[in-house]
Amino acid sequence: MPKTTGLRQHAAIGLVLRPRWASLLEPLLAVPDRLFNRLYSSRYNPLYQSGTLAILCLFILIVTGIYTLFFYRIGAPYQSVGVLESQWWGGRWIRALHTYAADAMIALAAIHALRMLIQGRAWGPRALAWITGVVLVGSLLFSGWTGFVLVWDVHGQLLAVEGARILDVLPIFSEPIQRNFISGQGVASSFFFLNLLMHILLPLWALALLWLHTLRVSKPGILPPYRLAVWATAGLTVLAVLYPVGQAPEASFTKLLGVVPIDLFYSAWLIPARHLPAWATLAGWIAAGAVAASAPWWGKPRHTALLEAAVSNELLCTGCTQCYQDCPYEAIAMVPAPPGNTATKLVARVDPALCVSCGICSGSCAPMVIGPPGRAGRDLVLEAQGFAERVRPRTADIVVMHCVQGVGLGPDAAARDGVHLYPLHCAAAIHTSAIEYLLRRGAGGIYLLACPERDCTYRRGPRWIRERIYNDREAELRERVDKRRVRIGTFGRGERREALAALAAFHAEIWAQAAHAVVEEQVDLGEICEPVEAKRG
Repeated sequence: MPKTTGLRQHAAIGLVLRPRWASLLEPLLAVPDRLFNRLYSSRYNPLYQSGTLAILCLFILIVTGIYTLFFYRIGAPYQSVGVLESQWWGGRWIRALHTYAADAMIALAAIHALRMLIQGRAWGPRALAWITGVVLVGSLLFSGWTGFVLVWDVHGQLLAVEGARILDVLPIFSEPIQRNFISGQGVASSFFFLNLLMHILLPLWALALLWLHTLRVSKPGILPPYRLAVWATAGLTVLAVLYPVGQAPEASFTKLLGVVPIDLFYSAWLIPARHLPAWATLAGWIAAGAVAASAPWWGKPRHTALLEAAVSNELLCTGCTQCYQDCPYEAIAMVPAPPGNTATKLVARVDPALCVSCGICSGSCAPMVIGPPGRAGRDLVLEAQGFAERVRPRTADIVVMHCVQGVGLGPDAAARDGVHLYPLHCAAAIHTSAIEYLLRRGAGGIYLLACPERDCTYRRGPRWIRERIYNDREAELRERVDKRRVRIGTFGRGERREALAALAAFHAEIWAQAAHAVVEEQVDLGEICEPVEAKRG
């Protein structure tokens, strides 16, 4: 008989944090994710590292830009770029690397933004990261435009003219600045100096924005794993050596532009802009920026009011700091203990303005005194008790604790005899005592189905639950539990087939061991949920 369970009373457990329209776009992520996971593994999947790879490209841009700066002359911009192109041993490929890194940075930033939006990670306390990310990308786009203008070829000329047309719409200048490009007297050196200044300052401004972008993230990963960073840098370098960008014809206001090469990531907008009035182009950019910046509001999933912020019982907190260390968004601070708690100097306190209600603190708290309302550690053990009483798992059965934000198992898993589904808001939100309880009450095995660590909605959920079960991290699974009966699998949303195969293999292992399993008809909850007072003795 199928053993599926809709189990909890707490509605937040089954809440998938994605906008309704995101289900239509999820295949855009699932298909390439599955392919790259097969090729590179989830640890080195570049799509999971799109944000950190974009930052790596920014650093490459800064380093290569410093080199090109030594050769640039504002009095002879096109000729100084020609000097770089003549250096086959250095300048030519370094300039190409500068260009390719700039393109890759924008492409990766777009992928990163799309992933965050579809996965519902742009609203609430994470709105600051989203908005600063939008400003960051806008600043880097503007920096790229100034860089192309500094080359002063026909592409840079077209960007300058279109930029002047747009700026003339604004009531800023006393005279139209387009006249500087049609006077026939050439462009003043001050124009190139201003572009060079912005081209240098904007990346520095981007670094400040990057600090704001990660301000509310605990232990942010700025750069990708070392191996991936080396391969990405090497790949861009090889591309730059084999395919230098070269030079387009020099800018000239006495000749027709003719065919102008454009950069897909920075200047594709020039194609429609040439056929639109300047005010329409400006309005389009303003509208695009406003839509992007307002995503935390129009991209917010429904029913988020069910996600109540975690609370801590400061009178019973032992001050172990584990929840403080595990919180993904620095929503927990260690503050002086209240007068009623003399067992510790510091206790955990949650800032509800920063909490995303992931429940990771519930799983990290050994004394079970912190967590979202109805989802603290003691609540989780009681829910496990109710679950065991309803489904009465046999020694040949497995309980699949699966993150609802991750791979969707669908009816295939639910229809399998001896498989019981137990949804979690996040894999790391379950307390190991709940796992112990289910095993002692008769479940043959527990399979924790989590998201890939690099693509977890709450950043480090799979890592924390793995360390609690296998590496004795605080709130660990106790030694008396047979850890061979617990398995963790990490799969992306496009890897349902692989997840089902892993479940079947684990189920077969448990079936083979069922004859030797020991079942406790009654498990003392007081033993599993150890009273805090006893510890404080």
